[in-house]
Amino acid sequence: MSFSCFVGSCIDRIRNCYLAVQARLCKYHYYTSHCCVSCKKAQQDLLE
Repeated sequence: MSFSCFVGSCIDRIRNCYLAVQARLCKYHYYTSHCCVSCKKAQQDLLE
């Protein structure tokens, strides 16, 4: 999964991004760009 956020601009732009993470929607471009922090954190949690 790649994040289309620029360095320093990775922010969650919509509410309830935790629901997108729970529903495993971070594989879609819309969610990786609009829920950048949440999706990035979820990916890091999976790798640990």
